Amino acid sequence: MAYCTSDILPTPVPGWQPRSEMTNEEREKYDYENRTPLYLRGPGAKLRKNPESKWWVYVIALRPKYLRPEEKLTRSNACYYVGYSTDPEKRLEVHKASRKNSFVALHEPIKIMFKECHGDDQDAALNREHEITIKLMKQYGISRVRGAKYFRAKLWNSETKEIESQF
Repeated sequence: MAYCTSDILPTPVPGWQPRSEMTNEEREKYDYENRTPLYLRGPGAKLRKNPESKWWVYVIALRPKYLRPEEKLTRSNACYYVGYSTDPEKRLEVHKASRKNSFVALHEPIKIMFKECHGDDQDAALNREHEITIKLMKQYGISRVRGAKYFRAKLWNSETKEIESQF
């Protein structure tokens, strides 16, 4: 008995064509727009759905899992996540719902401590995110801050050395 998947596959988007029928230039453009992770696309990547929206850099305070419920969250025991988005409040909700093995999922997101508008300039927001991440890592310690390209729960030794060289 043959199994036909045509009943469960979605209808192709108008203008869609198989990769085998694309030119090399079309393939490269398709791969860049649809398969390349956003953080690897570089400046000018199209991330906004609404061209009227502004870019924000934000810092979220995180409650470490090792704190007992009766312990009060303070600046000296909190963890921090630095990010950039067109909607920081929505990103906070996404982070709260995150269950992946990430730094934010390992610590409970509490609230946005700081946000800064950069208007239409995505590159400025990205650069500021990196600048704030390094500044907070220097102030509170590398193990308690994540942001910019340093987003993994457990950083590699090469990343830690790179961060320390920026202090």
